[in-house]
Amino acid sequence: MADQYFGKYSGVVKDNRDADKLGIVQVSVPTVFPAEEQVPARAALPYGMFFVPPKDMNVWVEFEGGDSNSPLWTGVQHVPGSWAPEAAKNPPTVRAFRTAAGHLLIFDDTEGSESVVLTDGVNAHRLTFDADGVVLTDGKNSHSITLDANGITVTDGVNHHEIELGSSAVTVKHGAGVAKVTLEAASAKAEAGAAKVELGPAGATVDGPVIMLGAGASLPLLRLGDQGIGNLGAPVPITITTQTKVIA
Repeated sequence: MADQYFGKYSGVVKDNRDADKLGIVQVSVPTVFPAEEQVPARAALPYGMFFVPPKDMNVWVEFEGGDSNSPLWTGVQHVPGSWAPEAAKNPPTVRAFRTAAGHLLIFDDTEGSESVVLTDGVNAHRLTFDADGVVLTDGKNSHSITLDANGITVTDGVNHHEIELGSSAVTVKHGAGVAKVTLEAASAKAEAGAAKVELGPAGATVDGPVIMLGAGASLPLLRLGDQGIGNLGAPVPITITTQTKVIA
């Protein structure tokens, strides 16, 4: 009959590869077995938990019914520096899951600042849920999508382009220049520096130091007549300045 051991014993993971993929790890338990001996320890975790400790991780080992032939690993031993800094709070209102690569899932239950944050530990991508809304950030390029009470904002972190979808308007901005387009329920506006075009139910307004209509423009109400500029009734390219008055 195998020796009986009750309680928890300190062990070290020597190999976490398991052909059956059941979370079985090879551990050494120097206080129970010879120092160099490795024994297979089955996972004893809460329902729905599938986390296997890496090699050289200190774990707690128990034995089913005290039987040394049935070891179980039941948890890990945290040493200074291994605890996620985001979870190091007093009182401990933060629950955290962190992988060996640094991927991190944080549940913050701190009253007044409750949040859930998922972070990619390799590329620094980040997804945040809090009272303000939801923010998705590309850690490498600083692109972001923000969903909050004001609407939705999409930002190009490299070129600084921006799209804003608000309660009353949709705005598109070019990050490297002055171009901007705004769409409202019954109107549209395009701006590029001092030049503006506004479209509304009552008509269109064009404002700028120089307004040019190309050869493809069709102006049934504006025609330049038989004065050496073009045939009567035929639309032609024209340039209208702020000093020009056009009456249809």
